[in-house]
Amino acid sequence: MKAELRNTIILAACAVVLSFASVVSLKMGKGELYPFFDYKLYSHPDGLSKKTIAWHLYVKTSTDTSFQRVGNIDRKSFDDDDFYYAVRAILNDSLSDQQAKKRRARALGKFLFPGDNQYEIVAEAYDLDEYCKGNYIYTDTTSLLRF
Repeated sequence: MKAELRNTIILAACAVVLSFASVVSLKMGKGELYPFFDYKLYSHPDGLSKKTIAWHLYVKTSTDTSFQRVGNIDRKSFDDDDFYYAVRAILNDSLSDQQAKKRRARALGKFLFPGDNQYEIVAEAYDLDEYCKGNYIYTDTTSLLRF
């Protein structure tokens, strides 16, 4: 047991040192040394991709004329990562037909934003470097499912 703890501490220390080395090498223009530096290991890994795709829910109420983007409302049992995994499961379900996907997506939409609304799942692509600089410009938006 003590050997496992020691190995875990060594592994964590190596990750910190290599991440710091990656920051320095990127600042010097020599590229990245540590391949896991830019990864979101626990939610959805992007790797070294500069283009990031985020899925968002758009809602159209009976009084609206167009779909409006809404943020995910965190609940005790549901957060942004849960939204990501739920949407991924709905969109990537190759076993069910389109109507089944729409029923599952509508259940998700009604859970997050109750009411007699129309919903749309949109993929929005953006440059991560520009986004971090405060330029919140989406380079591409694609409607994936309207229900």
